[in-house]
Amino acid sequence: MLYPPPEVRQGDYSPGYEQRVISLLGDHDFKRVLWPWQFQHIETVQPVVLLDKDRQVKGFNGVMPVTVSIDGQHFPAVWSCDFVVAGDCRGQGVGKQVKLALQADFPRLMSLGISDSAVRVLSRMGWKPGARVITMRRLGSQRRWRDAPLLLAQAILTRLFGCSRQAGDGDALVWSQQLPMQADVDDLSVRVTPEYSRTVVRDYAYLSWRYEGHPLARYQYLSLQSENGLQALVVVRESLGHLRIVDYLGPAAGVHEILLQAILKRYQGSRLFTCTTSDKNWLKALWRAGYLPQGRQRFYVYSETDGESEGWFLMAGDSDGELLQAARGAHRS
Repeated sequence: MLYPPPEVRQGDYSPGYEQRVISLLGDHDFKRVLWPWQFQHIETVQPVVLLDKDRQVKGFNGVMPVTVSIDGQHFPAVWSCDFVVAGDCRGQGVGKQVKLALQADFPRLMSLGISDSAVRVLSRMGWKPGARVITMRRLGSQRRWRDAPLLLAQAILTRLFGCSRQAGDGDALVWSQQLPMQADVDDLSVRVTPEYSRTVVRDYAYLSWRYEGHPLARYQYLSLQSENGLQALVVVRESLGHLRIVDYLGPAAGVHEILLQAILKRYQGSRLFTCTTSDKNWLKALWRAGYLPQGRQRFYVYSETDGESEGWFLMAGDSDGELLQAARGAHRS
């Protein structure tokens, strides 16, 4: 028997809804730690909250604001994250109601790593695919018998191609537990951001909040320095023998193999290496280093302006998926 949709309507977010939303998301302990940091913007950029007549949360969609560069111009945008509908409201149109409210509030929306069912819904609501995002992986050692063919394929790739680019004279590769100086990061961001047609603006304030400010995870930073200052920056995270290349700020071409060699050398004892990206130059460098495709992540964009959906440069750290995964790993350990 089908019941009519419950009487729910959009309300203003209140801090009192936090525990109810976390409970709907699965009552994760780490989420209680993440919440004040992840949604510290909540006073100025509010999530979508749907309430019933008793003011109980029946639908929620979190948002994380960013600045994006589109054809050289900067615009505000938000990542859609932590979408949930109460169990007693599922299949009754409440999820669609949440998304319609989200689109009414924000002219530019992005979502990475969405499910098959979400793709069908979002496509009907005007969202469009924005990039081909691929996860690449490389095994560090054999742990199971079925790893042998992958290791053989990796060996063939590195023998055929290899990473041959070297840092130039006067260049230095520097590892650190902190970001480089703010002025250096901001200068690099200004120089390289116009090289990408669509990208999140990775300035110091953004990277510091995203990675240094994470309340549970710890990241490492690899800088390529020259006599002219900071030339490129990579953010990585290692957990339980798994090394992830998380983010990148640097030129669109020319340095990826140099950085990748330094990462593989420093973490040569790791059992697994992964990198998720839409960038063809990163994908090429990863392939030459023996990384093989593991799978794809769906990236969709909603924009009130035509022609803004395609050609996005993405790394794993762009959306909330990496931040939540890092929190889970840190919480378990």
